[in-house]
Amino acid sequence: MIWVLTGPESSGKSTLARAIADHMGWPAYAEQARTYLQQSTTADGPTGATYLPSDLLNLVQIQQQMEAAVSPTENIILDTDLLTLSIWWQDKYGPLPPIFQQAWAEQLPRFYLLCRPDLPWQRDPLRENPHDRDRLFDLYAQALVRRQCDFAVCEGINEARLACTLAHERRREAIIRGD
Repeated sequence: MIWVLTGPESSGKSTLARAIADHMGWPAYAEQARTYLQQSTTADGPTGATYLPSDLLNLVQIQQQMEAAVSPTENIILDTDLLTLSIWWQDKYGPLPPIFQQAWAEQLPRFYLLCRPDLPWQRDPLRENPHDRDRLFDLYAQALVRRQCDFAVCEGINEARLACTLAHERRREAIIRGD
């Protein structure tokens, strides 16, 4: 099963992805957008990076290539996926271009962990939304519901966040077993 950590910036996705991977012994794949943007953008003021619509279109293809190498039977953790790129695009540029819908239709099934932004915002040259993370969280939740995705909300600080995630995993396993 593919597990995807998603949600607004600075909501603990990368830290939680590593913690789940360590706890479960599953491989974790880093956020493709972060790697790409660190290599191809410049700082733009106190927060945020300069990127263009073409960068997000490139990232859709990069994400697809990375996921194409994943076995559909392997348990893995993705630190974000196409949903994050979709939210970025819609928030900055408006309606999604067709490549997003096509990529979404081709995705393997997955379980989303939507990270609540209940952690303090941490400054980072690639982050640009220190004051509206709750609004962005709502956009993620609405998109997951609209797309009928299997998801759960993760919240809490440090070990509590991992415990929340593991509780969701136990519930999912019980449902699969028919308990």
